[in-house]
Amino acid sequence: MEGADDHLDRFVADVTTIVQSQCERWESYADIETLICHLPIDHLTFAAHDASAPYTEPYPIAIHVRAALLTEINGWDETALHDHLRTHPSLRQNLGFESLPNQSTFWRTWNERFSEALRDAIQECADAIVKGARACKVSLPDRIGSDEADESEDDTPPEHQFVAEKTDEVWQQAKPFVTDAFALKRGQNWQIHENAFWEQHTYMGMCEDMYARSGPASFSLDTSRGNIPTGSTHRYQIGKLSVAEIREMLRDTTRMLIARARQNGELDGLVFTAIDVTKGFPFTGDIEDHEDDILGYKDGNDYYQWAVLKIVGMDVPLVLDAIQREEDIEERKQKAQDGDVDTSETVVFETNHPYVTARDAGDQQMDGKEFVHMIERLIRWCRHRWGIENGFKKQRHFMVRTTSTERDYRFFNFAFACVLYNVWRLVDLLVKLAIDGENQSYKPRVDANQFLTVAKQCYGLDPPD
Repeated sequence: MEGADDHLDRFVADVTTIVQSQCERWESYADIETLICHLPIDHLTFAAHDASAPYTEPYPIAIHVRAALLTEINGWDETALHDHLRTHPSLRQNLGFESLPNQSTFWRTWNERFSEALRDAIQECADAIVKGARACKVSLPDRIGSDEADESEDDTPPEHQFVAEKTDEVWQQAKPFVTDAFALKRGQNWQIHENAFWEQHTYMGMCEDMYARSGPASFSLDTSRGNIPTGSTHRYQIGKLSVAEIREMLRDTTRMLIARARQNGELDGLVFTAIDVTKGFPFTGDIEDHEDDILGYKDGNDYYQWAVLKIVGMDVPLVLDAIQREEDIEERKQKAQDGDVDTSETVVFETNHPYVTARDAGDQQMDGKEFVHMIERLIRWCRHRWGIENGFKKQRHFMVRTTSTERDYRFFNFAFACVLYNVWRLVDLLVKLAIDGENQSYKPRVDANQFLTVAKQCYGLDPPD
């Protein structure tokens, strides 16, 4: 990689030299963006720093490097870049894009396609471009900050403004993750854009006790879309997704949210995870033909129940996976309680579980000290997982109500609620970091109701998609 780094050093040096030379003749350019569009870097492949090499994807990496320079110079994220190029099609074409990539493409290019060394080099080049422009008195757009700004002024926005800004920022980033990861199985003659389904489901999940049957009427009053699915169409199309497909969509979205959290130094080491079971809304109707899916509960009602794998402890409590709980799980649990399965690698937190025993692995009686250490260890582990119970209560805030008896549709409601829950926890993390500088406690600074109030105002991006 040493030779590859040398290439990047030359790239930074060449861009710096070109900028200094061109800025001295800045009358040739309408603005700094035009200079970026004309940087002579098309011959560079950055192969050693391109995770997609030797494939170029839709566009060569040099075009994305230009776009990244524009992003860094302006201090934007991929959402702001996408919006700017959408409103300035001539700039998009001058950069080399025949059509406008979506936001998630820009995000993946920067975070996954570019190497860390290339990202650092682009940031160095962006700094050099701004410095060169200022040194030569080249006019910069107002959105690019000035060195002459009074840094002594305290322009820190109040906490509620942080909440609103971070909610908008994270949701605008997360929505492309959702629309890329989630996909319907429709024919090619569709008339309603697929994003309308996800926006509508998000909207209904953010409204208390809203059903898919009646929710579209409310959504139609708030959305700028002219064509949205009816309640029956919404349920029918989503109901065609299988549990396996829904789980994979949930996982894909969670992977991208975790990558976003890692940008702030979170979730970059070992974490505690826990598995627990929760129930959906009560099942109403005849349970015939659903005997294997519908499980009773201690309150006497019947429910679909879901098993969840979740990060617990002091880390960002994201839901990693979910699956429907079926009768055979109950059978396996009973076997564990009866001592018929090996439980050496797992612990079920029940006081009557055979693992909580006064005998060691060799079936010898433990002495008092060993037994106390075992109990203390179990208690420490159990303390790490307490948050999963509280998380279940919050996830219900994001679930669309339904009277449907279809297992797969109900599972989708739960899985999509997990996505919205994850977005909320990521918003809370970024607000904590912005205000406190660190993630100091498990308790959220942005409660679920605050998030719902703000997020409902920015649940989607304006069409066209």
